[in-house]
Amino acid sequence: MMKKFAAVLTAAAMASAAAPAVFAEETDVNDINVVVSVEKFTLGAGYIVEPEVITVADGTNAADAVFAVFGKNGVEAESPSYLTKVADSDTEINIPQPIVDALGGEDYIEDEKADPNYLAAEDYTVYSGWMYTVNNVIPSVMMNAYELKDNDVIRVQYTTYGWGEDLLPGASWGYCPQMTGVEFANKDALTAEIAKLRSEYIDERLKSNDVYNEAFNTAITFGVSQADADEAKNKLTELSGELKAADEAIRNAYLGAQAAMRKDALAYNGEWKLIALSRGEYDWADAANSEYYDAYYNDVVEKLKADRAENKEEDYKMQGPKSVTDYARTVIALTAIGRTAEDVGGYNLIEEFADFDTVSNYINSLIYTLIAIDTHGYKIPNTGAANPTTREKLVDGILENANDNGTWGWMTGSSDADMTAMAVQSLAPYYNSNENVKAVVDKALAWLSEQQCASGGYSSYGSENPETAAQVLAALCALGIDADTDERFVKGVNTIPKALTEYAIEGGYVHSLSETKPNAMATVQTAYALASYYRVSEGRNSLYDMSDIKFGTEITGVKDGKAEIYSTKELSGDLIVKAADGSVRVTRAEIKRGETSLDAADAAEIYIWNTLEGMLPLCGKWSK
Repeated sequence: MMKKFAAVLTAAAMASAAAPAVFAEETDVNDINVVVSVEKFTLGAGYIVEPEVITVADGTNAADAVFAVFGKNGVEAESPSYLTKVADSDTEINIPQPIVDALGGEDYIEDEKADPNYLAAEDYTVYSGWMYTVNNVIPSVMMNAYELKDNDVIRVQYTTYGWGEDLLPGASWGYCPQMTGVEFANKDALTAEIAKLRSEYIDERLKSNDVYNEAFNTAITFGVSQADADEAKNKLTELSGELKAADEAIRNAYLGAQAAMRKDALAYNGEWKLIALSRGEYDWADAANSEYYDAYYNDVVEKLKADRAENKEEDYKMQGPKSVTDYARTVIALTAIGRTAEDVGGYNLIEEFADFDTVSNYINSLIYTLIAIDTHGYKIPNTGAANPTTREKLVDGILENANDNGTWGWMTGSSDADMTAMAVQSLAPYYNSNENVKAVVDKALAWLSEQQCASGGYSSYGSENPETAAQVLAALCALGIDADTDERFVKGVNTIPKALTEYAIEGGYVHSLSETKPNAMATVQTAYALASYYRVSEGRNSLYDMSDIKFGTEITGVKDGKAEIYSTKELSGDLIVKAADGSVRVTRAEIKRGETSLDAADAAEIYIWNTLEGMLPLCGKWSK
């Protein structure tokens, strides 16, 4: 073997540059998107850091961007201005034959690295080391002196021959002969396309796709033609479109189901449909939906009055709620449309959960009681029950019904994906604060991951169906888990939302693929699970976390001289603004459902009354 001697890497500016990649992601005014990869193709190997898109401040230098990527990926490296070595314990090399020939044969290649844990300058050959390109150009300055621009592609590359002659011809300023018979494709566009896909989808999903793998292999192969590199990039662009089309299909199927459900009248017993709609695309605060949801509320009130007038001390046998789960379902629905369950036509429905002996009869009663009272932090009233219900008892009761593997079933000892997912939904608010809950839920998640079908969906009693998949999706959303990217719940290219699309037909979802008409239960459960999926993806509260809903009318504050008012119904009233100097002005105000902004410049106190004559407060006073 030849003896190593000191060599200084030089860099030269090249005349041409590749067209930069364009990214659709929006950034802040002072932010830019760049692509970074760390490569060792000249050793016949792949990436140390696969291509990724990162967002940095405008004006960031290349070294800062590269070292940010190193840090993110847990890769150690030395010297931000001139990379001397990068952590890499891989000792398998297969230097491409054209490079071996240019070096003068195998005798001019060392067998080992100086440090087996790092890939450093002068490893394997005297011409080796780390260089970088930006948009397929080797800059004439060190990395910490190069100021990045939006959409730059920075490729940190290990050179084995000629201080860069195996990266770009002429890189060594003529110190070493240029390589012949080798094509040097510009892979920047391909690199950027890989990075873009990796920013949108997890690696497990991508690497189960043959098109992606073929393009990826083209990217890491030394000496490919420009035609091959361009073809690989184009195929990835097509794949990106196909993946986006699949996502759009999920969305369109969901929107179609929502629209179909909205066509029917809403009354008591339609709670799950109401929940799917109000937590989905038909916001309860939208005036266009007010009559629709008011009809449900009024029907519930009338049925409660009728039942209680006729049955009094007996169980309610008429048309209204008659079981714990009936009440829980009704509480969830009412809360979802901005109506407090503590005053439904004068009745406090939360009282129905006050006796733990009644609530704890069935596992699903425990689950849905806990979900119902946690939708809005309801306080369980003291009704004098000998065994009063508490949240702690509900949580403990659900945990006591769990199997050793973290599952639940309809019968003791059985494991059912639906029931397990429902239990997880109820326990989700306690996951981060209760160690026992976390331990059991983690087991449940592991089991649910194992039970997931190759299609991305779920089976119950031996057959795949959308309802079970929907319950698991709702459980993941309740925990803030992204079902499209969490590797535990991605099977190849398939995910739960994608699996649900298979059951979509015009007007809703079918229970099995052999059906030709929408199934009401499949449609409703899929719709509310997808509602939670989209809510979480948009940064909003999940399905049953209704803490974002305020009851009645409330002045939430003053911003930029405007009073911010939140109301569960439309109101007309007098807005009274008292300034710091004691002056008062009164204006007639129309308050919408949801949020309304009204002029309140210089306000120190704000009131809203029905009229100055009537003097009936429509909400509490606000003051600085």
